[in-house]
Amino acid sequence: MARHIPLACKLRPSKLEHIIGQDHLIGEGMPLYRMAQCGKFQSTILWGSPGIGKTSIVRALASQTESNFCVLNATSASVKDLRAIIKQATQLLEQDEPVKTVLFVDEIHRFNKSQQDVMLPVVEDGTVVLFGATTENPKFAVNSTILSRCLVLEVKPLDAQSMIELIKRIKNHYKNSGQVIDVKKEAAKKLIYRCSGDARKMITSLETIIDILSTDGVVSEEHVDVAIPDKHLVFDAHGNDHYDLAHCYQEAIQNSDADAAIYWLAKWLESGEDPAYICRRMLITAFEDCANNPMAACLAMAASYTTERTGMPECDIAMALATVVMAKSDRDKTAYNAIRSALNDVRNGETIHVPESLRAGSRGYFAAITKKYVD
Repeated sequence: MARHIPLACKLRPSKLEHIIGQDHLIGEGMPLYRMAQCGKFQSTILWGSPGIGKTSIVRALASQTESNFCVLNATSASVKDLRAIIKQATQLLEQDEPVKTVLFVDEIHRFNKSQQDVMLPVVEDGTVVLFGATTENPKFAVNSTILSRCLVLEVKPLDAQSMIELIKRIKNHYKNSGQVIDVKKEAAKKLIYRCSGDARKMITSLETIIDILSTDGVVSEEHVDVAIPDKHLVFDAHGNDHYDLAHCYQEAIQNSDADAAIYWLAKWLESGEDPAYICRRMLITAFEDCANNPMAACLAMAASYTTERTGMPECDIAMALATVVMAKSDRDKTAYNAIRSALNDVRNGETIHVPESLRAGSRGYFAAITKKYVD
């Protein structure tokens, strides 16, 4: 039986200009475009959600510049593997016609200390050009010693126009193989929405429909519903998505935008976030931003209790009610500003000790107040 090569692998671009989207990185005059043009490399970390082209960009760059291209995964690579690549890279640079070595490390945020100790010197002296890929924000996930030696560039999810271009490329691939594909307009729209900018998800879904579900090359909405029944939402409960959605939610409430707050709440819930965590953020927001409306805090507490007692999906109504009331409340950060100011005084201001008249067991304070009114 012949080996099956996934369509995503067959369509992997070999040149930068064949990559769809990412014009902010590979467009004319942009950083990676300039690297390919002038043949000068800078070690770089690419970060972004899965399936949007991080590996393809590095492979295309290495291929276009005729470099020695090596691939490692930080979760499985050993120090021995790294030393072998470094030895090879050194030998290639000592040839009459030196060849650069581009080392692509996937999941670079998982590099351990031993791996870093081996890599840092050769990245520093240019023996190896390091390209790392990670789905997590490098500012928080990648060791600072690596960050200081690398450019950090964000690879973004594909927009709708880029996804349309990808569908056309898939159709052309099948056409060149002698198979005519017809993707209905509504099916294409549903695919674009549900894949959420993930190119690999789009390719895999269409491959499934064309090769398995459809008998005549026609891609319908019904086929899309079978291949990808739910919207593909990328969410890392311990990464930056966790904090980004919390920020969007609170920012919408602070801007008195109830519609936006409800939207971010819905996306947060649908992403798979723990509702208990959302309720904690809701309580903080109620007390921090809605001090002038006690009902906001009461409803936030009620929503938290309801979530604890009922769970999903019933608790989403209580959470929505609390969110709307908070968003419609006048912004009042009295309590927040007061405690921050007081804490700053305690931490950085003059030290004030408890006066003798106010110590426990003393009636000095009572006596002073009494004397004031008697006089």
